[in-house]
Amino acid sequence: MGLPDDGKTLNPDTRDPHFGLLLSKNGPTANCSSAGATITASEGLAVTELGFDYRNGSHCGAGSPRFNLTTSDNIAHFVGGCANGTKTPSPQDPLEWTRVRFTNIASQIFPTLAAGATIKSLSIIVDEGTDTASVDDPLGVGLSVIDNIDINGTLITKGTNRQDKGNDDPGDQKDNDGKNKGKDN
Repeated sequence: MGLPDDGKTLNPDTRDPHFGLLLSKNGPTANCSSAGATITASEGLAVTELGFDYRNGSHCGAGSPRFNLTTSDNIAHFVGGCANGTKTPSPQDPLEWTRVRFTNIASQIFPTLAAGATIKSLSIIVDEGTDTASVDDPLGVGLSVIDNIDINGTLITKGTNRQDKGNDDPGDQKDNDGKNKGKDN
């Protein structure tokens, strides 16, 4: 559902799984719920740029998807809101995907960052629901498909928290008790 994970433009390689991140809030914005993903391995970094690519037709509103950032001084910050970022066509698939970046850190993070503050925790949140339309989502579907999460210019193209241990072998999946399922032992 995502862009090619090898960074190529619409490659025909069927072995590239095209992982993307689907975040959905199935209900009105006023419901106290959200969908999100935590970005690990970003702790200790100074923030210079954040962003992601989103599939056209996904929700891209003033408040979500957005980054929630807690800095080393234990202050919670809100970064952007998709509609408040700088948008350009995504280089991998400019007709179907849009790239959004938050590079003007002083004006796109609230409250502003203290000098020397670094990332303590970082997540992407969707909390605008099916009753909130946006330019990209005029029907208010309440879901966003994102990929190529950008932390300071480094793109995260797929996650490592996968049941198949990243080897793309669905037969290597484990069930809840840790036993292999779908394979003879």
